[in-house]
Amino acid sequence: MTKNGSLPPGKINGVINAMPVANVRPLLDQAGKLLAAGKGGEALGPLLQATTMARGNPEAAHMLGVAYLQSGKLTEGIEALKKAVMLAPTAAPILNHLGVALCQAGRGVEGITYLRKAVTLAPGMADARNNLAHAFNESGDHPAAAAEYKVLIAAAPQMVLVWQGLASALHKSGDLDGALKIAEQAVTRFPENSGFVASLGRILLDLRRAVDAEAAFRRALALNPDNGEAANNLGTLIEDQGQHKEALALYQRATQSRPDLADGWFNLGNAYEKTRDLLQARSALELCVSLRPRSAKTLSALIGVRRKLCDWKGLDQQVETLAGFIRSPDFERNSDDAPAPFGLLSLMVSADDQLRAAAAHSRSVAKKAAAWLSSVGTFQPAAHPLEGRKIRIGYLSPDLREHPIAQLMAGVIEAHDRERFEVSAWSLGPDDASRYRRRIETGADRFEDIRDKDIADSTWMMREAELDIIVDLAGYTAHARPEILALRAAPIQVNYLGYPGSMGAAFIDYILVDPVLVGEGDERFYSERLIRLPDCYQANDDKAVIDADPVSRADFGLPDDAFVFCSFSMNYKIDAPVLDAWTEILKQTPDAVLWLFRTDAVAADNIRAEFEARGIDRQRIIFADRLAKARHLARHRLADLFLDTFAYGAHTTASDALWAGLPVLTCRGDTFARRVGASIVRAAGMPDMVTGSVEDYIAKAVEIGSTKGRSEALKAQLKENIPHCPLFSTAAIARNLEAAYLGMIADLQRD
Repeated sequence: MTKNGSLPPGKINGVINAMPVANVRPLLDQAGKLLAAGKGGEALGPLLQATTMARGNPEAAHMLGVAYLQSGKLTEGIEALKKAVMLAPTAAPILNHLGVALCQAGRGVEGITYLRKAVTLAPGMADARNNLAHAFNESGDHPAAAAEYKVLIAAAPQMVLVWQGLASALHKSGDLDGALKIAEQAVTRFPENSGFVASLGRILLDLRRAVDAEAAFRRALALNPDNGEAANNLGTLIEDQGQHKEALALYQRATQSRPDLADGWFNLGNAYEKTRDLLQARSALELCVSLRPRSAKTLSALIGVRRKLCDWKGLDQQVETLAGFIRSPDFERNSDDAPAPFGLLSLMVSADDQLRAAAAHSRSVAKKAAAWLSSVGTFQPAAHPLEGRKIRIGYLSPDLREHPIAQLMAGVIEAHDRERFEVSAWSLGPDDASRYRRRIETGADRFEDIRDKDIADSTWMMREAELDIIVDLAGYTAHARPEILALRAAPIQVNYLGYPGSMGAAFIDYILVDPVLVGEGDERFYSERLIRLPDCYQANDDKAVIDADPVSRADFGLPDDAFVFCSFSMNYKIDAPVLDAWTEILKQTPDAVLWLFRTDAVAADNIRAEFEARGIDRQRIIFADRLAKARHLARHRLADLFLDTFAYGAHTTASDALWAGLPVLTCRGDTFARRVGASIVRAAGMPDMVTGSVEDYIAKAVEIGSTKGRSEALKAQLKENIPHCPLFSTAAIARNLEAAYLGMIADLQRD
């Protein structure tokens, strides 16, 4: 059966005719010809007439269901087919069509039940077995899919799609060698089939045979220039090699030749996002969602781009739909559709939903890492005892450069106790020759740039270093390589600083938090063992330079006589609820302005328009552009109060403001990412600036903005706190981390 529900000619009439009615036969014959031609909409008229005249005729009900499916009316089609099944419960063709329709409606578990029954009743019905295998594959039960495809290949080796299905099932189950063998047999059997050559290329790519994979993709395109799958996969290969312009062109080619290729639109959307063409990214991902309406991964990507654009119309409904996908039973079984977990941290979804998504993503990571397992083998802990030597700590990150992670960690790496610890840094990202890059290179005992090494080589290097603890500073953020951790490069592996939430991964042993971030009873939202640092979890650098050159409000378009509220968080952290709160604050402080950071021009325009729609003059909304770190810190002194966001609060942005002497007002939320602001502000010695509700947040901001001298008094208090508060005591932060590491070692020795 095809996706639109059509039946091949000759399979309509007489399929089920247990109760013939002479006066409806002409109607059924007429409808059968229309269905065979794919004209389901035209067939509805005679079939509705026939089912009215002969309500107990299963053939008429069956054909009506197929007509609805061809017309795109999935719900009506399922209802009609269920009636047909009631009339003829052992009719395999009806069960087959109903099973496929339910799968198309996202009801995979129910659909598989009907398809199983069809195959049991008619073992030789290749169409039903193929549909069952496809349903298993789509649901994530790849071994079951492979078993069905193998039966089909033995019975009907001439069925082209069955070979491709078996290779796909083996591939997705992690049996790359088995998938390669089947793909090679298929290419030998069908040498001019561009699709098989492209499938072979995809398997070769996952086997890290990039040269062979590229040759296969280019051969597939030579055989068929319109092979969208080949163009799409070649795009992913060369994009990984840094050839972004050609990759973008290949994704465009893929979607032009295959407008129904969801993966092509997904990759095209991501490519546009990386080039900061967010409008084009949104369009591509909207098309992808229309093709994959029940895909959590796709919907999450679209929501992420819309958040970056500050495009909020209907966004709450999309977030609710996404949360429903994550909670569904099918989501647990299909890690291939796991959304990027980092994007969920800024959405108003629960900590439980965030953990479910992270756990699904971790299973996808583990499956991907399995491709390298034969190269690196199973991890064997080093036999060297700890007595008489230093504990070896390795920090792993793509952000050891001009980036918030490096800015926070440089001082801590320098401050580690070298009598007890040997510290190494492992870089997955570019060398930008920045001050922070050089500080980490010289501050660590060993610095390794492994960005150009593959997963296996990177894992081998880290294992050979005989690290006791790997501290992952990236989690599931851009350019991270959790696959190294999935292969277990050290006996203890820790999630810290870069990813504000649980990674949901069996290969991560600990997460470093603090009592504000994770309260008693919230441990259930974390797969890792929790270690609560005594003060604030966030590292900070007490050597961060603030530009000493004078700054003036005129330099940045700020009025001299206004109260300046400020929020330099990324635009994606701004959403309708926080905008509503800021609107109320501005309405109650008519002489104030709001100073925001501009991360995207379209987003800035949308923010101004939203404020204007709420009755705030757009001239009161002023945007700041990117500056060098030291100068950026200096301009904070022009503002009077920093306002935190809600769904995903300010992290480094908040500590930057405090270091520069700008008080921060925050609202304590209910997840890790929503509580960092509260942790930071408390550690700066200003607990009164942590509110417990949006109403209190608004009232506090209005009180500070309306009371003469109130901001100055807070700044004076902060200035007094900075030299001795826990937030900026870099040496103390290093000692706290070391105590945590020693506790992990003790746990390992006990275990």
